[in-house]
Amino acid sequence: MKKGTKLSDLVVLRRRGLELHQQGWTQLRIAEALGVSQPTVSGWIQDYRERGAISLDYPTTGGSQRRLTEAQMDKLKELIRGGACAQGYADEFWTAERVRELIERTFGVVYQRRAVSDLLHHLGFTPQKPARHSHKQDAEAVRQWYEERLPAVEKKPTKKDT
Repeated sequence: MKKGTKLSDLVVLRRRGLELHQQGWTQLRIAEALGVSQPTVSGWIQDYRERGAISLDYPTTGGSQRRLTEAQMDKLKELIRGGACAQGYADEFWTAERVRELIERTFGVVYQRRAVSDLLHHLGFTPQKPARHSHKQDAEAVRQWYEERLPAVEKKPTKKDT
């Protein structure tokens, strides 16, 4: 929706567009006459076919429709919180691709990866980066290795290198 466009203006446009469509106008001709894109007109017609006259009064304002019910969203949250290993993955890291696969496998609904990222955000999950070191790592042993062993294994410049 263009900035500053009123919802009532959209209702008028949709009604007029569908009226012209019923008179036999092509989608392209309707789009040109109303100053919108052809895909917009196509969406109006599709909405009307799927939802009937109610689609004229309450136009969608962009964005994809949620394809999971609230109950399915709650179940998805539960599955994610249960851990990736419980879903057959080798580690506990959830990626958008893994969640996409989980949704398809569990609910039979196909999402694109970007839409999954948006869905996860909507569910309250935030991107996490794994730590670059093990939480079991001995900090003193690492320090000692860097100070004592690393200098011994590092390549020393030779006269050829300088």
